[in-house]
Amino acid sequence: MQTSEHLLTLGQTGWFKNKYQPAATTLFAPHLLLVGQTGSGKSTTLKQISQQLQVNRLGQIIFDPTGEFSRADDQQVSYSVGQNVYFDLSQLAPKDLLTALGLTWPTKWQLLLGQAQAALRINYNLNQQQKVILNTKALTADAFYALKSQLYQSQWSFSLSLLAPQLRLLAHQGFIDQKENLASTDPDLLTAIDQLADRLADPRLKTIAPNTQVKTTKYDLLYLLKLATAKAYFGAKISINLAQLKDLGALQATIMSTVWRQLLSFQSKSTHKATVYLLIDEGHRFLLKNNQAEQDKDSGLAQILREGRKEGLQVAFASQSPLDLSTALLGQFSATIVHRLTNQKEWQALPLLANSAKAGKKLGQLQTGQALIKVNQEPNRTVTIFASPNKQ
Repeated sequence: MQTSEHLLTLGQTGWFKNKYQPAATTLFAPHLLLVGQTGSGKSTTLKQISQQLQVNRLGQIIFDPTGEFSRADDQQVSYSVGQNVYFDLSQLAPKDLLTALGLTWPTKWQLLLGQAQAALRINYNLNQQQKVILNTKALTADAFYALKSQLYQSQWSFSLSLLAPQLRLLAHQGFIDQKENLASTDPDLLTAIDQLADRLADPRLKTIAPNTQVKTTKYDLLYLLKLATAKAYFGAKISINLAQLKDLGALQATIMSTVWRQLLSFQSKSTHKATVYLLIDEGHRFLLKNNQAEQDKDSGLAQILREGRKEGLQVAFASQSPLDLSTALLGQFSATIVHRLTNQKEWQALPLLANSAKAGKKLGQLQTGQALIKVNQEPNRTVTIFASPNKQ
């Protein structure tokens, strides 16, 4: 149930220990940043925010990279990537698939990749040939596109192990409607296909992105996100344990970037939008590391921070240091909860506190569980965060 005013009881402040109860619309206006050293209380604060969103029956999705939230007793639903949740790479469009794998291809190669995906979907879903590639040499362009038009969105799965072989066939054959030998005119394409095959063969990736039938019930991550947004009106709370993504190294950031971009995409297409609060713990793990320009422009997180408000997506992003984020991303947060920071460069990177030497001194003296909270143009205040519901 979503109404105009929902108070979030976060802690107590001042000599008289008054309750600090900002409205959800104030704290998330549109996004909230939480920063602080390890062990200073960020996760406790994020848990308190989550608990208060649940009390107010506000829909939320928790992206939990450590499993800490998923082990909590008050979770309505808990899912774990690599156990009962998978990320189906075969469902992605060419550019999104490449992004998830940390690859960059020119447009011409992406078009060829799209044809290879379509060929495998035809063979997998229409021809019931799930272990072999499609012989596109035997098809005219009209026949190929006629088969492609018969595919439904639910028939986009195929065996990822066949993607590189199908691409190699098309590289030598050329586009369906052109029959040009791209392998001879663009030899770098075959090298790129080999690199794609190597990424897809990574056993760690297969652990979180199974593409075949399994005995235990598993859920597509993108489906779960759609379900969570659809049930946001009823205060649904879904926690997704992302701990196994850590084993993927840099790929965890590109995969989550793709996930958030997909979330924004289908939320923007929804005709019945309810506000969904996205709680991201240890968010520095999911930041693209290549350069700040990519972090600002191409990442799914950047897109949600820039465009999410109008689509009803509001973010609470927790990270160890504001220096983890680019200046452009930091500028997207209108409220900041800062736990202990002793590095001057860190607190000076925060737009809302950069010019306050007094606040900077206070940040270095905060005890575990205390936070300096700054919301828009309101005066900052020191708050002792409640650590459990029974303290309210």
